[in-house]
Amino acid sequence: MDSLLMNVSGLLANLSYKNDNNRAKVMQVGAVQSVISYIAEEGAEGTVSATSEGSLRRNITISALLQNLTAGAAFRAKIVGLGGVKVLLSIVSKGKNKDMVRYSLGALRNLANDPAIQRQLVDEGLLDACIHVSTYYGEGDTFEDSSTPVEHAACIVRNLCGNDQIRNMVRKNNALQHLSKQVDPASKSICEDYVRLKPDLNPADVMVAYLSHNGDVLPELC
Repeated sequence: MDSLLMNVSGLLANLSYKNDNNRAKVMQVGAVQSVISYIAEEGAEGTVSATSEGSLRRNITISALLQNLTAGAAFRAKIVGLGGVKVLLSIVSKGKNKDMVRYSLGALRNLANDPAIQRQLVDEGLLDACIHVSTYYGEGDTFEDSSTPVEHAACIVRNLCGNDQIRNMVRKNNALQHLSKQVDPASKSICEDYVRLKPDLNPADVMVAYLSHNGDVLPELC
């Protein structure tokens, strides 16, 4: 089942790349709801190891799918309503697979850009997840583009601080206040480029080297 979910999620993520029409169709057919429901049910039952190779690979492409869908503003509230935030937060907490964490944080960063759902994101534990990232990862933990998990968590916090109530919460928490200062709004860091220019992932990002070869899914993963 993990291999099926990995391949289907990767395909849907690529179809959703910079294409709102495709995003709408992906949402309409119910595939996203099915994927989220399966992962949520699995988490409740504890049936699969969170660190197994199959689940790690599956979670990479599921995270990529959710990042590409949430790059479209019209679909963010729908993803939240389907339970996508809990899935993303669960994936962020499962370990140091950097692609998985990067894509999950990318989806959460996209969601945090939407003022209408910011309070709900906080209620579901997004600020707590950002604190987890800031304490679990160090300066040596970098992504291939040289950005860091902490930078991406800082971007999420700063996006959420567009809400006055959330900003007051951040000011009262030392860890969050430190995070909010990690990325200077005036800077030109890689993380800033991601916030403004790269809300979604291209097919080469989705099918990372150890999942595919020359664009083809590796046979042993099918």
